[in-house]
Amino acid sequence: MDGISGSQRMSNRLFLVAAFAVIALTTSPAHAFWWRYGSIEEAMQACKRWRPQGTFEVWIQGNDIIGPSGWSEYSIARCRNEPETRQILGLSRQIEAGSRWPKGWKGVPAKARDLSVVKRFRY
Repeated sequence: MDGISGSQRMSNRLFLVAAFAVIALTTSPAHAFWWRYGSIEEAMQACKRWRPQGTFEVWIQGNDIIGPSGWSEYSIARCRNEPETRQILGLSRQIEAGSRWPKGWKGVPAKARDLSVVKRFRY
């Protein structure tokens, strides 16, 4: 004997069944099968709904190749398809919306320059 009574075993089983039911019922239909979206389009739309809005500007010094100098606007976050892993990556920069960087990309802090994966939308 393991020291657990039959009623305790039944109680444990009922708790597990109830917990699973709550989890299953609180997920959207798109996530119902192992937390995946039904298509790439559904995953991309979910990412776009999640994506933080906002832009920032960086001064770009012009030349003969890229054209005249001026402010260039960049999005704080974006969604990128990664077909190898069947997921849309929600990428974001750690930068304040509306900020301006007059010294070009060299003036932008390293953590703000790079996009990092914040959320994954599997399909």
